[in-house]
Amino acid sequence: MEVDTLRIFITVAKLGSFAAAARMHGTDPSTVSRTISNLEEELGIRLFQRTTRSMTLTESGDAYLGRIATVLEDIDIAREDAVAVSQRPTGTIRITTTYAYGQIRILPLLEKFRDRFPGLKLDLVLSDSAVDLVTDEIDIAIRLAPRIRGNVIASKLQDMHYHVYASPDYLERHGPIEHPSDLEDHPCVLFRLPAFGSVWLAQDRQGKECEVRIQGDMSITSILALKQCAVEGLGPALLVDWVAQGDLDAGRLINVLPDHSFSAMHVQSAVWLVYPSRRYLPTKVRVVVDFLRENLTV
Repeated sequence: MEVDTLRIFITVAKLGSFAAAARMHGTDPSTVSRTISNLEEELGIRLFQRTTRSMTLTESGDAYLGRIATVLEDIDIAREDAVAVSQRPTGTIRITTTYAYGQIRILPLLEKFRDRFPGLKLDLVLSDSAVDLVTDEIDIAIRLAPRIRGNVIASKLQDMHYHVYASPDYLERHGPIEHPSDLEDHPCVLFRLPAFGSVWLAQDRQGKECEVRIQGDMSITSILALKQCAVEGLGPALLVDWVAQGDLDAGRLINVLPDHSFSAMHVQSAVWLVYPSRRYLPTKVRVVVDFLRENLTV
């Protein structure tokens, strides 16, 4: 039997649908259905229990999947290890992260990525929803979270540091902000997420904390739009430093309280490299993880 047949079988088992597997492999459902039927005929067993509403693995199919998945992983590892001899990883690597992190931190690295890995194709999936690493065949995810849970490998790239930013024009019109409590008198632009509520936590250089009750008439679901509102002078905004840095350098934003760090929750967040837990890490993933650590920790 062909390796491609086994890959289709694994995809159908993961997704539970001929149509979904067909989309993943760039073919049509009838081809996938015929492939599975031919495989069942060749093996002499039924791999799936089919109904009009669902399709699940039989006991034999589940046992077969467990062995085949391991064999195909070994084939992929053997191929990539052979390629690694020439230090030129090939194939496609699939990376996911948020829209904001992708646009601000990843896109500027793409030319350097291409120069470093000329034989490697990049499939960059930008989404603010949690992309499933296994179902969507993700090699590396860059997550923004206080911690990472689940059966995955996670490596912290860096902690995320927040400050309050406003435009020079806004401060000229509304006056300076000299203490965190001054923010209570300003119409702040708010990030519309549950963790970013009506209370910000400020901490000075000595570690002294105070809670600031903020108010505002605008809330935004996009961190990039939130930053742009601050640039346009609509009010102070709580932004992670890597989001604001370009506009800070260009003079479009000012860190209004540089002696205080802020958070919208008592638990600090971080940037994580995440990849599926495997017996062996493919060469292409190892070298790209090293590349990302090298370029994203600065």
